[in-house]
Amino acid sequence: MTGSQGNDLERLAAGLVGIQRAWAAFVVNPPPWVHETAAVIRGLSQAAERAAPKISAALEALRPFAEAVQTLERETAKADLLDAAGWLPHATSPFHLVDRTMEVAEVGAVAEAHYRDHWNVVQEALLARVAAHGVDEEAQVTFREAVQAHGHGLYRVAPRLLFPELERVVRRELLRREFGGGASLKELFRQMSGLSLSEVLPDGWVYHALFGRLAEHLYEDVKSLEQLEKVRSDPVPNRHAAVHGLVTYATAQTSLNALIMAEYVLGLVAVLKTLPPENT
Repeated sequence: MTGSQGNDLERLAAGLVGIQRAWAAFVVNPPPWVHETAAVIRGLSQAAERAAPKISAALEALRPFAEAVQTLERETAKADLLDAAGWLPHATSPFHLVDRTMEVAEVGAVAEAHYRDHWNVVQEALLARVAAHGVDEEAQVTFREAVQAHGHGLYRVAPRLLFPELERVVRRELLRREFGGGASLKELFRQMSGLSLSEVLPDGWVYHALFGRLAEHLYEDVKSLEQLEKVRSDPVPNRHAAVHGLVTYATAQTSLNALIMAEYVLGLVAVLKTLPPENT
């Protein structure tokens, strides 16, 4: 070993000794910030221990809310699938048979079979809901006739019968007028703007497609070929197209959608009738 190498080793050994001594001094007599940091860490640890039961209790209290949000998200996804398949989501819809992983065509087939095979139960539910709305006898009889026609396969009846009846109900029951058609419907929409979300969607957000169709499709005027093609391709009947013979609605699907929308509108009228005059 050369003299130069020996000097390097001596310097390395001396440096290591210096580090060892400095560390020993640090451990024996650490600077103030070490004690302060340790105190903070101990405080945080103790606070976490004290807060753990409260955090656990809070999370447990939030569990029902989290489950409700998950249920809402799941059922809304099913409702959107039904709507995409052309079947308006409703209290009578087969949510229990629909899965979010299904294709739209499969959901449509499930809905069609459900309404066909369980029509007796569905029609009783529809009639009971309309009766609960408290509309006048004429409206209930007219709705019942549309339901009976559907049950007999007379699918053209509901759209052509119910749209004029809805206008009569709005005009007489809500506006207390003897005349007026389109103006009555505009007044209905104006009054609806003052309703809360729970009043517009009494069965919950899952059925938001009903309000969307009412606001954007049901009473849209058809004034161009483009609009005509749009409403013709939609299985939810359009009032202007049905009443003026622009589109023939003659399927079980279009008939049922007309019944569902009519029940929904009658329910809105019932809500609006309960409001004081200054709110309507």
